[in-house]
Amino acid sequence: MKKIKMIIAIFLAVQGLCLGIPSSLFGDEYNTQGQRDPFVPLVGVSTDISSGNGTIMSVNDVSLQGIVMNADGKFSAIINGEVMKEGDSTEHTKIEAIRENAVVIRIEDQSHEIKLYE
Repeated sequence: MKKIKMIIAIFLAVQGLCLGIPSSLFGDEYNTQGQRDPFVPLVGVSTDISSGNGTIMSVNDVSLQGIVMNADGKFSAIINGEVMKEGDSTEHTKIEAIRENAVVIRIEDQSHEIKLYE
């Protein structure tokens, strides 16, 4: 029992030392070697639906990447990398409806149905 306590104490001490080492000792920046950085989230959680180079101004700026059902049975959509719910809106857009395989989005004064799979 005494050996186990000693091993645990050594493990915790080594772990504490490792966590206290400044990241600058490992290099200035994480190198992805051309692959996606695993520490960057795949999607965000904000309600700012914008395309890669600005606000959505037309249906061509919308990229529907996925639809998921929440635990409460409501759908959320991944649009341009952002998780969106029904009713979310920005200056020019509003998510009117999310169905199992499509999203209805209002851009300016026109509604557009965007299907997940065409």
